[in-house]
Amino acid sequence: PKLAMGMDSQPETETRRALAFRPDPAAKTLLFSLNPRAGSRSRRRQIEEIHAALESAGYLVKTATELGQLTELAEAGRKTGELRAVLALGGDGTACVVRNAVPLEVPLIHVPMGTENLLGRHLGQSTAPAAVCETVQSGVVVSLDLGRANGKYFLLMISAGFDAEVVRLLHENRRGNIRRTVYYRHALSAILGYTYPEMRLYLVANESAEPQTCRW
Repeated sequence: PKLAMGMDSQPETETRRALAFRPDPAAKTLLFSLNPRAGSRSRRRQIEEIHAALESAGYLVKTATELGQLTELAEAGRKTGELRAVLALGGDGTACVVRNAVPLEVPLIHVPMGTENLLGRHLGQSTAPAAVCETVQSGVVVSLDLGRANGKYFLLMISAGFDAEVVRLLHENRRGNIRRTVYYRHALSAILGYTYPEMRLYLVANESAEPQTCRW
């Protein structure tokens, strides 16, 4: 199948508004999004501490553990103007799922609690309750462009071939939190059984050109 890719801009860039702006001070509702089956006991305790710190600061904190619930609450908060931000508490995958589940107009704060936390490292967001509170209270909303493949957004990277097969095997067999060592078994399985199918690369800028064929 073809892989359709593109770049989508946040609404702020499309309407040529400021690329960084402060949220409405009257917006006091926060939405937590997390995977209840992932993470250690210490991580759950840390989330509880962040929750308590934000409530002490005067915010109404709601928690969504299912995507349907997350989308519904985010859309309702966006319409009323009460929703300040959605906090994605987890790894890079959690942040990506959340960004796809809520309207782009809703600010996303990634609180990195995954294995690699590539996005969290780039953004420099600490998981300390005081630091999260500071971002919520004093931070500005920054517009970033998104990649899109087959109708879904991705925040960091996209891959195909052998690497994608390892990730597919991992997620199909995932049970709870991911450790780096989990990749070894699935990488070995892919090495032994991957068939390296032919890929066709199409250049969107020149649709009449013949596709490039390759293998990984």
